[in-house]
Amino acid sequence: MSQQIRKKKRQAQRKRILMLCLIFLTIIILGLIIHYRYTATGLLEQSEYKDVISSEVYFFKHSDYIEINNFSAQDLTSSEGSKVNGYTPLTKNKMSISSDYLNAQISTINQILKNKDYLHYNRIVSQIQNNFKGLDKLTSQLSSSQGKKKTYLVNASAYFGMSRKELIAKRKELKKIKQKKHRQIILSDLGMQSSGYVYGTVNPMEKVVTENVLPYIDKDFLESIQKIDQQDESALKIVDNDHLYAAFTVDSDTTIQNESNVKKLKQKVIGTSSRKKDVAYYNKLVKRVDLLWQYPQISIVKNNKSYPCYVVNVFKSGSKKIVVVMLKDYISVFANDNILKSDINIQSFQCYQVPKSAIKTEGKKQYLTLLQKGYFRKKVAVKVRCYDGRKAILSVEDNPDLSANSMYCTYP
Repeated sequence: MSQQIRKKKRQAQRKRILMLCLIFLTIIILGLIIHYRYTATGLLEQSEYKDVISSEVYFFKHSDYIEINNFSAQDLTSSEGSKVNGYTPLTKNKMSISSDYLNAQISTINQILKNKDYLHYNRIVSQIQNNFKGLDKLTSQLSSSQGKKKTYLVNASAYFGMSRKELIAKRKELKKIKQKKHRQIILSDLGMQSSGYVYGTVNPMEKVVTENVLPYIDKDFLESIQKIDQQDESALKIVDNDHLYAAFTVDSDTTIQNESNVKKLKQKVIGTSSRKKDVAYYNKLVKRVDLLWQYPQISIVKNNKSYPCYVVNVFKSGSKKIVVVMLKDYISVFANDNILKSDINIQSFQCYQVPKSAIKTEGKKQYLTLLQKGYFRKKVAVKVRCYDGRKAILSVEDNPDLSANSMYCTYP
């Protein structure tokens, strides 16, 4: 009996010793963790940060087209995509402009004037959305009246933004062209833009998705135009070689390169950051390259190459955000595109990448603790551009108080 008691006492004693050892070991481990967290440091290093998304890019070209009887791309004196001027014949022989085309354009202008649509072009945009939604081809309508309406909506896009006076002048110009049956095909004689890239086809989508329509777009419009026929038709088409506007959508919480600066610049250029003056705004940016250079740049990827463009407008539309950009270089690369599924580098800048744990938030401010001379701690206010996983991204431009090779606390 006494042996059993002694045995139980020894077992209890061993348990107490083991427990004390575990407690002691736990204290040591916790101490090491606390010491590690207190002494854990990192070194600030500059690197390039890129945020890449995939989206459909819609190109809003400044382009002209005209239909010519018995015309094809083989009639052109230059290969398609070549740059041409306004004073050189573009076809090998004299040709005649289609009377049906001219009559349709004159009829479209008459209807715009009659309906006073020039006072509210945004209503035509709404009609485009309603009439093309769910229908994949202009030629597959349910009735002739619907077909006529959709033809009007397509043709009217070419005249968006024109005043009553400008519409009357354009109608007069078309009537003058109609008087001459057989002619040299020269841009200046046809009231078309003075230079650009020449092509021998056009499609209904290109007729709708023009620079004139850009000020009136929203998320629903971009979704609806995908239903418009993209079947090419023979026509002489000129795409402006000076600039090219494009637009794409992102989620509403996505941040675009220096997005806040875009709104400030727009306010400065046109007097408002809203969309009320977008017609005048886009026109002014075309004429004032000195203003354009102030805007942030991102890039669109095509065939594994990145092409820079300027971010000129960012606005919310439903659950999405629409980004409008302008290309001033490499226009020929995209001149014949309507919609392009592409990668877009929406942010690219020099930055410091630190663990999330290194950023301490106090109220509305955020701080990074720097170590000076290896042990003096100094809190520095920082601006976090974004978070990427477990990393906080600090733009070099936004954080002038930070410098490369500075030591920081990982767990302040």
